[in-house]
Amino acid sequence: MARLENQVFPLLRACADPASRTATNRRDHPGCQIVTATMEKDMGTGAIDNTMFLAAGMAIAGATVLELGAVHRGVRAPAFIDALDRGRPEEKWLMTLLRSFFAEDGPTPPDVLGQCWESSQDEFYDLIVQLGDFAATLIDRLTRRGAYTEAEILLEIVDALGDEEAG
Repeated sequence: MARLENQVFPLLRACADPASRTATNRRDHPGCQIVTATMEKDMGTGAIDNTMFLAAGMAIAGATVLELGAVHRGVRAPAFIDALDRGRPEEKWLMTLLRSFFAEDGPTPPDVLGQCWESSQDEFYDLIVQLGDFAATLIDRLTRRGAYTEAEILLEIVDALGDEEAG
């Protein structure tokens, strides 16, 4: 299994955990626990490699699942993002990042991740968790509606992560 998969799938599973929906603070959210552990591991080494890998992998997973949702709805990904965007300030980075995957111009996904990191490490932390929650929720909705099986979605994510690692 590739390195990105090793980081992405545990966070997706954690964000799919029902406890992530009822958590009242970060330490109770299973996804937050994984992101915190990743960041603490990096702090111990003085680097941010694992955190950045996790963020990049989750961004790819989120964009992949978003694209599957758009295909299911019969719309282009930017239109699907517009339908999902509620203009919430706390989702600014999430929506900006997802849009960057499908925009013909403007910042690239790595640019958006870098801007978020430079703006606020707390917001960067939140963005990684939001990506997990977003992807897990959309996977659940797509499978419940019979659009895709979970295995089909996870295979699409594996392929996207593999493409990123190969490129």
